[in-house]
Amino acid sequence: MKVTNSNMHLFDKVILEKTFNLLYTFLILIFLSFNSFAQDQSEVFLKGASVTDIAEEEGFLWVATYGQGIYRYSLADGKWTNYSTKSGNLSDDLFYAIEVSKNFVWAASVEGLYTLTKKGGRWDKRKFAQGGEFGNWIRSLKYDEKQNVLWIGRFRNITRFDLKTRKYEDIDRTQGTDQKSNTIKSIELDGDSLVWFGTESGIHIYNKKKKHSDQKAWRYFSNKSKAFKEEGKTVSVSKILFEGRNIWFGTDEFITDEEPDFNHGGIYLFD
Repeated sequence: MKVTNSNMHLFDKVILEKTFNLLYTFLILIFLSFNSFAQDQSEVFLKGASVTDIAEEEGFLWVATYGQGIYRYSLADGKWTNYSTKSGNLSDDLFYAIEVSKNFVWAASVEGLYTLTKKGGRWDKRKFAQGGEFGNWIRSLKYDEKQNVLWIGRFRNITRFDLKTRKYEDIDRTQGTDQKSNTIKSIELDGDSLVWFGTESGIHIYNKKKKHSDQKAWRYFSNKSKAFKEEGKTVSVSKILFEGRNIWFGTDEFITDEEPDFNHGGIYLFD
């Protein structure tokens, strides 16, 4: 099998993203264990699992893994419930992100969006027509409770799912000829008016007070627009964190002998 630079870039980006997410999740679990038990005790959960994301709802934690499906943890009795091919209640085991609402749980996979209807206890899968070969590879999810909207970050396109109308709308945010600007890796809500989308070449910012079809509702920053210190050939944003008046960006590193300036990686702070 011939391995091209493009394939290697894609593979290493996936590994780096999973490693970043695993470290992030590990820190959360350690924090929870120290707050759940005595100061001098800790507990390891899901040993050996490759954890990619965690979502919280009242009384429960939902955990997405890459290889062992989805777990639900009950804070009341410490009980774990697994949804996976091994358990026979889910048709996939490889997940990148998870989000929760009052009535639903959503999980992101390489084959589309999985939805658990809590009332019925059944998982359903939705595939997307647009986006080509990688159009069903979902890597990020964010539920906006105030608008009752699920934002879906795909390898090609952003999808906005309005739970009230049950309508999915695809949004192509390609900047010029740069396809990486439409490859969504992270989504975060900023207060009650903005949504930030991290891509493989920069950041989209959407103003929710305007219609998403209005071009004036969107802004875009890359390392070619005086952002991210203009370092590297491109910048791949995998995590976004808001802290007071600051914004932290976690970015992927990918450099080779052939392309030593491709993705510098690291953490950027914007004031």
